[in-house]
Amino acid sequence: MVGEVVLVALMMTTVPVAACPPEMALDVLAEHHPPTVRSSYNLDQIREFATHMGRPAKHEPLGFYASIFGYTVDVQQTAVGMPGCKPAVAARVRLILGGRLVEIGADLQSHGCQRNVILSHYMLHAQYDDEALSAYANRAMDALGKISTTELLGNQAQGSLVDNAAESIRRTMDKVLLSYDNVRAEAMALADNPEELNKLTNACRRTL
Repeated sequence: MVGEVVLVALMMTTVPVAACPPEMALDVLAEHHPPTVRSSYNLDQIREFATHMGRPAKHEPLGFYASIFGYTVDVQQTAVGMPGCKPAVAARVRLILGGRLVEIGADLQSHGCQRNVILSHYMLHAQYDDEALSAYANRAMDALGKISTTELLGNQAQGSLVDNAAESIRRTMDKVLLSYDNVRAEAMALADNPEELNKLTNACRRTL
């Protein structure tokens, strides 16, 4: 099941007709696809992957966590039911954490390692990744909420409202996400805290 967090905002200006819809209805959706757990590689192969990646590690590579981030913007023009109402649009931004994989060594047990302890550690990396995505969904909602409806929709003809809104939202999202990779990496690194490192040290009875 995909975990979803939806943030909704309505942006409007004063219109004399009470039945008029908001000029811009906006929501930001954070989608967390569940990680798939596999044991496709042995520990020697996982060490080789870690070496090629060149990432500093605080513990022996007993597995890894991977995911892919992306976002989409969908803008639709909504029907205006009453004369005198301005054209309105509904926009949805989806922040997607997909392609998620927790890989742990296939030969852990032959090295006297506790599989459940090691799996729990890499799932913790995934949990912190989830938290970073949710935090950025909130940041995106805040940033988009600060943009005036006029700026979002532009002053073009009715037929270009959708394009104007989509372009404005993408520009804002790209600015919001400039720091996302670094913040995300810092968040996932929280899994390598002293308590977790101690658990990993004691998870294997034999020297790897």
